[in-house]
Amino acid sequence: MLELAAGLLEQRTRFAERFSAPDLIERRLRIGATEASAMTWLGRFVGSLHQAFPKVSLEIVVDSATALTQKLAESQLDLAVVPDGLTDPRFQAVPIASSQWCWGCAPGLIDTGTKHHLKDLAEHAILLRPDSASEMLVGTTLRSAGLATTRIIAVPDFLSLVSLTVGGLGVAAMPTFVFDQGFAGAALARIDTVEPVPDLQYLAVFPATDTSPILASVVTLLKQTCDFSRAYQPRDEGEAEPARAES
Repeated sequence: MLELAAGLLEQRTRFAERFSAPDLIERRLRIGATEASAMTWLGRFVGSLHQAFPKVSLEIVVDSATALTQKLAESQLDLAVVPDGLTDPRFQAVPIASSQWCWGCAPGLIDTGTKHHLKDLAEHAILLRPDSASEMLVGTTLRSAGLATTRIIAVPDFLSLVSLTVGGLGVAAMPTFVFDQGFAGAALARIDTVEPVPDLQYLAVFPATDTSPILASVVTLLKQTCDFSRAYQPRDEGEAEPARAES
């Protein structure tokens, strides 16, 4: 009886979402994002979502990609925006944006007036977050250049990575928005390298069995607002058009 009741309630929710006006849909959405998202586009997305679906209750969880993926698997989240790399067949993964990365250091640690090879950077300690995205971008890039990674210092979170780099402990690969004047600004120097850091693709990930029209609309809205190029993006001015899922 409980399974039948749950199924009927789910069907009712799907029916209401498909045929109701966006401003009448009531639902709680649990969305996960990483620190990089929270420092760039997440606030702008929340504002746009509230304009499009004013009665939707939103719960935001900011954590590492690994932790967010685990929360998805445990049904603690409806959707998460995480770096590419998830291959679990239980989930749908829709590409929504990419993040540009580069190397940086404290001013004066390295001559930033010239282009460097990675072997030049390897003379210093390399700060690295122990997560799959950093390993995929930074670790692979270093190994491709034939460099040993014995001088890597693991840093627990994104803000610590920025702080320790500003403090001159070593060099680090970071998203380019970190170098905005409104973020780290003059406290960091950007290093131009011969071997660039690849872009990092981000995905909107949600259960493969979830066919909710509103969730499809949220993914469309994410594609419109997800932008890692600038730190602390303000809420868009004016009334946002409701994000509609394509039929």
